[in-house]
Amino acid sequence: MTRKKDNKRKIEIAVEDKRQRGAHAEDAGAPADETLPGSTAEAGGGTEEDWKMKAAEYLELAQRKEAELRNLRKRMEQDMADARRFDGLTRDSVRVPVAELADASGRLDPEFRRSLDTASAQVRKFARLQMPQSWMKTTERGVRLGQIVRPLESVAAYVPGGRYPLPSTLIMTVIPAQ
Repeated sequence: MTRKKDNKRKIEIAVEDKRQRGAHAEDAGAPADETLPGSTAEAGGGTEEDWKMKAAEYLELAQRKEAELRNLRKRMEQDMADARRFDGLTRDSVRVPVAELADASGRLDPEFRRSLDTASAQVRKFARLQMPQSWMKTTERGVRLGQIVRPLESVAAYVPGGRYPLPSTLIMTVIPAQ
């Protein structure tokens, strides 16, 4: 099946699914699930054609995101190759094992370690004050607006070591990301 026909079939399935969910809700005496997020129907209406257009937009967005992820994976592979070549990375991941972190931490001068702990605690406290919050509002016309904040499972942070490695760069980059 060609990509265009495949997408058209996905749109038809989405519209049919929407129609069936609405019918079941009405049968049960409950209001039908009115909308897909962001649709014209969300403001209180919309035709089947509106749903098809919105479904097509969602599919197009999903395809663009898939392409972006493929490009990201390709760049990550190149970055790993560069880390092996220029930084001497010998493991399969840039993630530092917990045992290696604990070993390095144990070799720090105790006074320097206390300074790092103090700075880390202060940055963490400030970062918590800046945490974004989810919110949802309904306008006078009944349109729902909002922001949903979801944490990321993991992130990568680049902290240059070079001639003058700065622990503050690590603290100010990594702690807010946590």
